[in-house]
Amino acid sequence: MKTQSIAAKTGVGAVELAVTDGDRALRFYRDYVGLTPLASGGPEIRLGAAGRELVVLYPDAERPVVPRTSGLYHLALLVPDRRELARVIGRLARLRWEQYPTDHVMTKAN
Repeated sequence: MKTQSIAAKTGVGAVELAVTDGDRALRFYRDYVGLTPLASGGPEIRLGAAGRELVVLYPDAERPVVPRTSGLYHLALLVPDRRELARVIGRLARLRWEQYPTDHVMTKAN
């Protein structure tokens, strides 16, 4: 079978997450990660950077994610340079957020 490659300009839209505690999730993405709340026309919480939507939170999920099931394990945000990465890691450390930063060398983008 012949495989075809995906178009070079393919991208990914905002990550959409159902969360049990919208206020807690908002605090994490706003205060810890550093995303900016964006205008929203409903109960969802939209966050991004420079006006670009990156994360959409849907509060009041019925239950937390069940361990060892399919679902989003983590998300990665592309920062413009190592200095900005250091700022984010420093902010998380100051706020005592347990973290495991990983440089996904093969997925670095320009």
